[in-house]
Amino acid sequence: MAALAFALAGYLLGCVATGYYLVRLRTGRDIRTIGSGATGGRNVARVLGKPGFAITGLGDLAKSAGAVVLPLALGYGAAEASAALVGVTLGHCWPVQLRFRGGKGIAPAVGGLLVLDPPVLVAGALLAGVVLAATRRMTPALLATFAAPLVALALGRPIEVVAGILALVVLVLVAHGDNVRDELRAWRPG
Repeated sequence: MAALAFALAGYLLGCVATGYYLVRLRTGRDIRTIGSGATGGRNVARVLGKPGFAITGLGDLAKSAGAVVLPLALGYGAAEASAALVGVTLGHCWPVQLRFRGGKGIAPAVGGLLVLDPPVLVAGALLAGVVLAATRRMTPALLATFAAPLVALALGRPIEVVAGILALVVLVLVAHGDNVRDELRAWRPG
């Protein structure tokens, strides 16, 4: 029951769409009508430049790290922290107050994993970096993150952490659905 409560709390925190509110405050515009339509740092940079990217990224990292720290600070364990990470990422990608149109989940995934399991984060980032360097494309690098749950399993992490990381990877890939579909179409033979 506690895991569900932390997932819900994480979701509500994730709904704080840093990029959306920053662009709204600075320009009065809705970032979801610009560029990719996402509320994340990469799209915010189109309007506010590098400072907007940095502020949005730091805000999204902080909200996710905070969501994962909360259950741990209150004496709960991996199951509750993993649930909070999944919840905050859900809220970031599909915030209720923005009609379920938010970011794509990279910054919350990084911020939460930084607290929950830094070695898995580092392994996933290294693998994604190698794939990015080899292909020079973001989507294959994103697909490489499917190795993260396997890394967690190989490192002997609790099944709740492995399941949470698997759910996180699936959420981020679903949020990047158009990019993933385009990439898979491009790799089809014939």
